[in-house]
Amino acid sequence: LHCDPHSSGNWYDITANVGDHSSCIMSIPTLGVELVYDPGMVVAFSRHLLRHGVNAVDGNWHCLTYYMRDNIH
Repeated sequence: LHCDPHSSGNWYDITANVGDHSSCIMSIPTLGVELVYDPGMVVAFSRHLLRHGVNAVDGNWHCLTYYMRDNIH
């Protein structure tokens, strides 16, 4: 489990799961949530504030994440 310290705690990050695997579970213990995280699933939450992680799976697995941050000027 981990947090993403470089994302903003005030905004949601968007994460999409792609690949050819099955039986992936995303855990967010602070919320007491375990999500079936199969390919095509998209989840939005604060990756900065909430510890999260997934179980090991067989097959190809990719997580595409759009992190929300303040602009750097």
